[in-house]
Amino acid sequence: RDLKFQLDDQSGKTIITVYDGSTEEVVRQIPDDVVLRLARDLQQDQPISLFNAKV
Repeated sequence: RDLKFQLDDQSGKTIITVYDGSTEEVVRQIPDDVVLRLARDLQQDQPISLFNAKV
């Protein structure tokens, strides 16, 4: 297993990607895409409705 660290420009969060070093297949991403999307939406100037958000 190998790790890759990167910064998400829109949310400012650090993304850790765990992947298989031999196949380059992504095993896990921390935080996952749903959490990143929510963080981006919460940082917008427009109010969002959590009940209407699609996950």
